[in-house]
Amino acid sequence: MYNLAHVCYGFNPGARLTGVMVEDERVWGGTEWGIGYQAAVYNGKGRPSDAVSHADGTCLSCSVSLDDKQVIADGKLVDSELKALARKFNRE
Repeated sequence: MYNLAHVCYGFNPGARLTGVMVEDERVWGGTEWGIGYQAAVYNGKGRPSDAVSHADGTCLSCSVSLDDKQVIADGKLVDSELKALARKFNRE
């Protein structure tokens, strides 16, 4: 269970927090973290990662920086290109 399996960034303007992970992981301005087992197709090693289970969790109002550039601050898009996208979908 100590493997980081995947991280998803929520940029779907229609996604709502429903309790169903395949939608929750897409909620605008949030992130979703998967830990534990991950199938071979995702980890790029050609074999499953070793873990007895897999769990996902959604974080809302998070802050994300990529390559020393802040992209999301407290659940709001701060990157200029993403802010334009947010305005397009009335998510700002």
